Amino acid sequence: MILALALCLSLVGCGSESRSVTLEGFTYSEGGFGGFGGGMPGGMGGGFDGDRPNGGFDGDEAANGCKFVNYWMHNGFINVDNRKMSKSLGNFFTVREAAEVYGYDCIRMFILMSHYRSPLNYSGEILMQAKAALERLSTAKDNLEFFCQNGANGEMTAAEAETLASFGVYRQKFCDAMDDDFNTADAISAIFELVREINSAVSPNAHPTKALAEGCRALYLELSDVLGIPFTEKKDELTPEQEALFNARKDARKAKNWAESDRIRDELKAQGILVEDTPQGMKWKRI
Repeated sequence: MILALALCLSLVGCGSESRSVTLEGFTYSEGGFGGFGGGMPGGMGGGFDGDRPNGGFDGDEAANGCKFVNYWMHNGFINVDNRKMSKSLGNFFTVREAAEVYGYDCIRMFILMSHYRSPLNYSGEILMQAKAALERLSTAKDNLEFFCQNGANGEMTAAEAETLASFGVYRQKFCDAMDDDFNTADAISAIFELVREINSAVSPNAHPTKALAEGCRALYLELSDVLGIPFTEKKDELTPEQEALFNARKDARKAKNWAESDRIRDELKAQGILVEDTPQGMKWKRI
């Protein structure tokens, strides 16, 4: 039940008007998949070990001559440190309890990185791997946002246009994975492949145009939004004092006062702010 509920959270309630409800161990979502509605549940999720494989509704559909759900999704078992989760083993927990430790976004990413029908092995180490993967995707998004603001002006070069067009192969990989029984694990892999190529094409040394960064961002968000990837946003801006230091360092670099520039950089780093110099300007992130 925990995974069915989490699947509804991760896959149904993203970017659409949807409502989920749990009845007798199965989770139903109304109008969640592709906007199917009319009062009929868009999808039903439950475990493979449920007493009634289709919630008992397959016979009801035949008897009443109507369709109850558009998609049946039965998830695999949850294992905890390679042992089946069960109350008898004392390793049972709820999504809320796990989220108190790792956060909902981390759990969402953890689930998306596995095929919903495969057994899911829950462990602290694997949750931390999911957190690292989410941070990597979030960093890629932040990088694109930076170059959308600070890239070169003008239209894409012919080489950039060719590069952007070549990224269509990853969109196709993503679509093929999702068409293959909702294979989010392979879909996430396609996104990571795309990120690798984008990071190479949209980097300080590549001197990309804003137009290329915007094109890459559009494709990246198109795919990631399908899965509702919960990007980690910058929690806050610089404090007024840190902003003043950041701007003072800009001035020091313009004046070629490298000693003062290094001093300010070290001061910001001591406050948890890592400053990076690029041909397009200074960037910062929290560490």
